[in-house]
Amino acid sequence: MTIVACPAQGITTGCGTIFSFHYGARNYAKIRQAFLYVFLLCGVYIGALGITVQVLPEVFAGFFLKEINTIQLAAGSIRMYTIALLGIAVQYALVDGLTAMGKVKYALPLSLFRKIVYMICLCILPLFLDIRYVFYAGTMSDAVGAIFSLILFWGVIDPGIRCELGKEKKVRQKKHYPSSYSDTVSAASEEIHCQVLPELVDVPENIDAYKERLKEESLYE
Repeated sequence: MTIVACPAQGITTGCGTIFSFHYGARNYAKIRQAFLYVFLLCGVYIGALGITVQVLPEVFAGFFLKEINTIQLAAGSIRMYTIALLGIAVQYALVDGLTAMGKVKYALPLSLFRKIVYMICLCILPLFLDIRYVFYAGTMSDAVGAIFSLILFWGVIDPGIRCELGKEKKVRQKKHYPSSYSDTVSAASEEIHCQVLPELVDVPENIDAYKERLKEESLYE
């Protein structure tokens, strides 16, 4: 699992600054796009690795074992454990992305749920099946954890982030721009009034000074 977890966590953790930047910029569209691209990047890597493990489990078992019988037994266990390996890509993308945005209250339950399912499966499966099938606990926790994470993200987390960023955007617009057309007209008329009125008040004095200057110029001519 280290071959799976370390590169995948490197991808999601490395992309954390992207989530943090766009969340700080209140750019909801970019946040959604970041989730999609990080999931695709992790999904391609983990999906390719999962297919390879299902096709050639003996190769991976042979890294640590020498006896043929033991390698064959381990190969079957590896297949059982990694059927739903792609679910880890969903978990890593969502959990690390939410953590980067400071949404630990969502990220922590998603991460804990998968591990709780894993522990429950470890305890229940041996009661109904042969002990060798206990490796299906990894598959069940990956699949159930990914489904639960997607449902919670689409149903609760994503709408909450969209609503939060939408409210903040409206508040910023109200601070920087007038709220209606009447406010715009009144503000413009008030500005014109403040700029033009002093000039109108001084018009008679300006006219008299202009007449005096004309008289003086005519005398010199």
